[in-house]
Amino acid sequence: MAALIALGDSVRSRRALRDEMVRREQSARLEREREAASRVEHERLQIARDLHDLLAHTVSVISLHTDVASESLDDDPALAHRSLSAVRDSCSRAVSELHATVEALRSPRRQHSPQWWTRPRTG
Repeated sequence: MAALIALGDSVRSRRALRDEMVRREQSARLEREREAASRVEHERLQIARDLHDLLAHTVSVISLHTDVASESLDDDPALAHRSLSAVRDSCSRAVSELHATVEALRSPRRQHSPQWWTRPRTG
């Protein structure tokens, strides 16, 4: 009779241990998923901030140079030409930055390749 009680107690203990291990595994998996989601959200916010900064700066530069070009068009055509060239260059850089960002977002696996780290990046 004692052997049966010991066997029953052993089985109950093993089941309780297995159930506890399953609960811990599920809890750890959920925590990993929450952490991954948090990291993704953090990256999304950082990308949004970077894009906002890039576009805000570029639009400010364009606005400044178009004002200069507009004011100097009749009096100093060379200055107007330089300002318009600066606008063109700013737009070109902004488009390149946006292209590089969108490319990185579309192909996240490339970021883990060794060539990605050594490849010159815009901005």
